[in-house]
Amino acid sequence: MQIKPGMEKISNSKMLTGMFGAYSKFTINVKLLIALTFAGGIGGGMTWFMLTLYMQSVGFSFENIGWIGGIGGIATTLTYLITPAVANSFGKKNTLYAGYFLGILSAVILLIKVDLVLYIISSIVGGIGSALVGPTYITVLSNMADRKIGIYVFSFQSFSQQIGMSIGTIMGGVLPAGLTHLSGNVIIAFWWSIVLAVLINTLQIVFLFFTNVENGIKLHGFSLKMKDRIKITKFGITNMFIGLGAGFVIPWFPLFFTNKFFLSQYPDFNTAYANALPLVSLIMTISSIIMSFSFLVAPFFAERFGQVKLIVGSQLLSVLFLFLIPFAPAFLFAGTLYIIRTILMMFSSPIATAFMMSAVDPEDKTNANSITMFAWNAAWSVSYFSSGWIWAMSPDYLLPFALCSVFYITSSVLYFVFFINIERKEKIAEKTKRKE
Repeated sequence: MQIKPGMEKISNSKMLTGMFGAYSKFTINVKLLIALTFAGGIGGGMTWFMLTLYMQSVGFSFENIGWIGGIGGIATTLTYLITPAVANSFGKKNTLYAGYFLGILSAVILLIKVDLVLYIISSIVGGIGSALVGPTYITVLSNMADRKIGIYVFSFQSFSQQIGMSIGTIMGGVLPAGLTHLSGNVIIAFWWSIVLAVLINTLQIVFLFFTNVENGIKLHGFSLKMKDRIKITKFGITNMFIGLGAGFVIPWFPLFFTNKFFLSQYPDFNTAYANALPLVSLIMTISSIIMSFSFLVAPFFAERFGQVKLIVGSQLLSVLFLFLIPFAPAFLFAGTLYIIRTILMMFSSPIATAFMMSAVDPEDKTNANSITMFAWNAAWSVSYFSSGWIWAMSPDYLLPFALCSVFYITSSVLYFVFFINIERKEKIAEKTKRKE
């Protein structure tokens, strides 16, 4: 059996033993970093689920929501260009502190006043914080993880973050719904729920304080070796198409379910939201929980079928279920399609991260993350910014789902073309080694 990069060869009869054995080797610093993303997942899950719904409830149009999200995405994109330099100059831990603080500040700004300019500023601040954290965190975690169990570190980190987001998502639905029943005002309910999300997000800074983050290898800017530049460019291109598709649909799912299946069923806005939020958040939570556990077994499927084939196959299959969602005649049917689609699309994400990390020089890990995240966010910002118009002009919601499907398929095909030969070469090398 072929051993994939960053993985140990584990026989089927010892699958569980090998899995838990790998997880038991995590250092205390790795565990703290994983706990950090668990807490961030709760707060982030709450905010992500509530944000577009909250913005609609205070009177913003689809176009306004697209502007707010798209401009924030542009801020994220531009910040990715300087993240390696910031991490080098101020240290990885300080960069993480700054990123988490800006994320908290972004949510606090939402609580000040309902104003389009303020919400755009909030989105910009949050976007900068996200860009500082993303590649820096991945690099810190990668440097702390032993190469032999690196794929398990990323899988468990994804599992923990997703469990946190599952908890946050259901809280983001049930809490404002309950407060709406009590107060009769969904806007007040969302406001207090965001306050709780802010408090939960401060735990990220607490966990980071107790984590020993070594600066280790000095990170360079974007002057990469030719081999890595070509490879990372390919990762960037595939991420770009995923980002283009995602911006048209992913941020809009809570609004899509609520508007399509609930608003016309109830006499007033508050009642519709109070009844929709728990059900919509439950569907999303179920998908997150199942997806969380799928992350734990993803390394074994990657070992059996190959990382590239697993990534491409699962993503292509997910597109079918994504495309069918707007045709669903009832919420339960649409929710089931959403669950299947989300699991298939995200199942292999930690495998993709580990695959890229194993393919680049250690000194270029932050740069690889910055460039690929830059590509994803640049594309996502463009599609998110324009998606408000797309949703407004498509009352049946078919057009954004069709555009997303096309871009996802393009990304998957290119990923296979770009990277399948890497695995084939590894297989040949492994066979040669066995003969020796």
